[in-house]
Amino acid sequence: MVCALVWGVSELVSDLVRGNQLLRSGKLEEAVAAYQKAIAHDQTFHWYHYKLGETLEKLGRLEEAVESYQRAFVLKPDQSDFRLGFVRAVHKAKGKGKTSEPKQISSVSLVEAHKINAEFLYEAKDYEGSLNSFQYYLSSQGTKGSFKLFQKARSAVGQVLKGETHKQFWAGCSDGMSHKFQACLELAKNSRFLEAKQQFALHARELFEQPQISENWIQAFQKICDSREQGHIFERSKIRTVQKILVSGMGWSGSSALYDYFREFKNIKLLKGEVRWLEGPLSLLKLYDEIGKATDYWLSFLEFFFGSLLGFKVMKSSGEYKLLGGARTFSLGADAKTYSENVNKLMGNASPLLAGKGDTLSNFKIFADDVANLLSGESGNHNCDMVLLDNCVHIANIRVLDCLKNTKLFCTFRDPRSNFVALKREHAGFIDDANKFIDSGRKQYGKLHSLVSEYQEKTQNTSSQVFKVQFEEFVLSETYRQELAQRAGLDLSTHKPHQHFKPWESKKNVYLHQTYENQEEIRAIEQALPEYCLTDLNS
Repeated sequence: MVCALVWGVSELVSDLVRGNQLLRSGKLEEAVAAYQKAIAHDQTFHWYHYKLGETLEKLGRLEEAVESYQRAFVLKPDQSDFRLGFVRAVHKAKGKGKTSEPKQISSVSLVEAHKINAEFLYEAKDYEGSLNSFQYYLSSQGTKGSFKLFQKARSAVGQVLKGETHKQFWAGCSDGMSHKFQACLELAKNSRFLEAKQQFALHARELFEQPQISENWIQAFQKICDSREQGHIFERSKIRTVQKILVSGMGWSGSSALYDYFREFKNIKLLKGEVRWLEGPLSLLKLYDEIGKATDYWLSFLEFFFGSLLGFKVMKSSGEYKLLGGARTFSLGADAKTYSENVNKLMGNASPLLAGKGDTLSNFKIFADDVANLLSGESGNHNCDMVLLDNCVHIANIRVLDCLKNTKLFCTFRDPRSNFVALKREHAGFIDDANKFIDSGRKQYGKLHSLVSEYQEKTQNTSSQVFKVQFEEFVLSETYRQELAQRAGLDLSTHKPHQHFKPWESKKNVYLHQTYENQEEIRAIEQALPEYCLTDLNS
């Protein structure tokens, strides 16, 4: 019996060895037969299935290869070769229309397999190889996927794609519902209004379970189309004015600490989620710039509606990913009904602008302020007079204040040394070295400081104001923090300290550069940007 067992194991090993030899020599059909013979004796050994899948893939028998790789993956899901082979074969098979996409690999979904594969190839610096899996993952998740994975995808795309291929990649990351609403946008853009309204109504009822919400969106879109096509002016909805506090930065500059501090005051309401309708490729700011250039803004308005308000359209760039996600936070969120009612009101108020009645710029500024007041000030029927918005305006886009009233913008700057280290340690897609950071810093730091100073002077006698904040001083000085709170109009007596902002924890972020492992890079930053490196930081 022992001899028989030894003989059986020996035969299996010999089948595997013979299959490997045949594979190396290019005798693929014979290799398939050897691996299949091994599997017939023992179906539980993962390596037999993997080698069979590899051989079948080389033969172009992709459907069979997918099945073999899948069996190997199920038997040993932590083996990277099996995962990579499986995902690769699926892509090839799909490209040739030879297989339907398997939905599940044991307990690991195909989506998760693509996620793991994308990260594996990204870390190996195979940026081009990672793109298919990044795209599959992002398109399957809508805008709910891992933000760190999105950052890595954006970084990988930046390394290998340019121009039209860059745009095509992000279009491929869009989910199915986005493609449906994109078709509505295209119809309206080409003045096929009846078809656009019909298709929009169909998709809105598919997207929203509550009829009241879908009807609000349908009415809003009908108002847009009727104003443009027929010049119809709808009755204006009265919008209550609120005081808006915006916290701004330039990328890991510490603005989140200021936001956490402000939210500790009782007389302020938080607008949860990062609003994207103020700036970005589909925003009020984009509309403002186009109107200022006297160009046709119809397409930009449609993109603002579908992208910044509804959150569904085909992406053209990485910048639209967060924008769509931010919009969906509201259109699909807990207060979706109130939000849809507000959007419906706003599209009626936009009718003079869309119908071309009166001064275009004046009509736009009225509309922009209505958007900011209504979408900031009312949520879940809890009205307030002061609202805090998180990370919705980059310092470079400060000109958005030209069309907003009753707004206070706090612009946060940070020592470039600790800013660089924070990016390296916390930003998943940041792959620049100190030299690239310095090149960017030379262009940005002086320009942004000057821009803030310009707007501080420009807005000092208006209802909107700009304030410059130094992150390090904010963290280290309670007096400085209280002065900022008073400038924001907050009541110091209502402050509940350390609920969110903890100075002793943020203090370490002031001195990040002192503990950074590569001090040569820190010295290079000090030499290149000395005027922005603080010299009086006492730990």
